[in-house]
Amino acid sequence: MHGGEVGGARGAAGTSLIVYGWLTWLAPYYQSLGWAPGSAGLLVAVWSVAQVPAALIVPALAERRRRRRFWASLALGCAVAGTVGVLLVPLPPVLGPWLWVVLIGFGSGAGFPLGLAVIAWRIPDGAASAAISGLAMGVGYTVAGLGPLVMGLLIDATGGYPPAIWVLLVGAAAQGWAISRIGDRCRTGDRS
Repeated sequence: MHGGEVGGARGAAGTSLIVYGWLTWLAPYYQSLGWAPGSAGLLVAVWSVAQVPAALIVPALAERRRRRRFWASLALGCAVAGTVGVLLVPLPPVLGPWLWVVLIGFGSGAGFPLGLAVIAWRIPDGAASAAISGLAMGVGYTVAGLGPLVMGLLIDATGGYPPAIWVLLVGAAAQGWAISRIGDRCRTGDRS
């Protein structure tokens, strides 16, 4: 297996784990902290809405500026900052969890389309790009399907959410490793 395939698969797995982990457990986590179901559901809605501009804008900026690693790192940093905030200070005074949720949404919203775009930018031909994208998506969706289940088992086994949230941070570490390997150079034949 080529290094780009491994990196793409790890990046997709990390991104997918963060997205589907929070999609599954964000509202239940805040309900466990005493939030009403409607308010906890509103957090998920805000998280979802925050993903949209990031998914549309960040890949375009990364392509235009030719700074793919920077934009991927920024997106991951937002998701990690929000996740650490939820873990360590889930209910900060005044703002509550809203800032954390927007950061997670922005970071995870940019992560998936940027990950696919980076594969297309870096691989020299369409067939190889399609194959690596398929591998990355296969691994990513497998982790996305199993990650929330593992998180649920941890929640049940430990009686709390922190170990499950740490699973998301492990996924972020895998994504960070992949980002460190992508670089900013274009595929052969592209202008910088």
